[in-house]
Amino acid sequence: MKYELIVFDLDGTLLDPAKTITSRALKAIKSAFACGLKVTISTGRTFPSAKPYVEALGIKGLVSFQNSALMLSFDPLEVYRLVNFPRERLLEVLLTAKELGLFPMLFTPSFTPPYIVMEKEFPSNSPFLFYFEKSLPNAFLVDNIIEALNWSLSFNEVVLVGKTEKVVEFVNTFQGRDVSLILNSKAGGEAFLEVYGPGCSKEISLRYFSEFYGVPLEKIVFVGDNLNDIDAIRCAGLGVAMDNAPEEVKREADMIIPSNASDGVACFLEDILDEESKVL
Repeated sequence: MKYELIVFDLDGTLLDPAKTITSRALKAIKSAFACGLKVTISTGRTFPSAKPYVEALGIKGLVSFQNSALMLSFDPLEVYRLVNFPRERLLEVLLTAKELGLFPMLFTPSFTPPYIVMEKEFPSNSPFLFYFEKSLPNAFLVDNIIEALNWSLSFNEVVLVGKTEKVVEFVNTFQGRDVSLILNSKAGGEAFLEVYGPGCSKEISLRYFSEFYGVPLEKIVFVGDNLNDIDAIRCAGLGVAMDNAPEEVKREADMIIPSNASDGVACFLEDILDEESKVL
């Protein structure tokens, strides 16, 4: 086969706008498995958030969560990679974020909720309000997030939300230091930034997949839709963007496929399987 491993992002890619995997996409992925293609997931989501989708797909190998800050192999469930935040750097990140007026959230590499720490008072007028509200059932709520650093928990991700110019200022402050800065999305004059320990990105996840599955990068396909997918789209043998992706993502892709609202993943896989059947 020209390609041996296909890696999908979840939100905006494999998941439709209702956050479900369509029956057509699920059937196409099962057919890909049956034809000998390997399929896995590289997502920014946490393990508890993404686990139901991984299980529905029947993936048994390595899966990447939180932009490679946590990578697990399934059946048996084993931690393959975990990048935690050094305490001193985490304190510096949180203090700088607060000075800039950014709203911070902390994430633990926990397998069960609650796995988020957030302050009780969050920005009610933010374009990312839906994200804060969605996080509440899985969160420890505190008056001041700095107090969480006194807990015995480990943390492997910080999310920062706020005015785009302030997020840019934060990025400029920490650029080139021992953190990974991943711009997830922008909306309404605000930006959503994910901050990890060193060496975390979806490109990194592809390199780990290459080693784990024994597949060279040129035989890996990556399919994504968002700003945090750009490095993986560039790195893969075939970088694919959804039609619902921002233009700056599409410009980096080798191929554009129909949107997640039009079953783009299913269309793409069906075309690949049809081409393979012609070769065979």
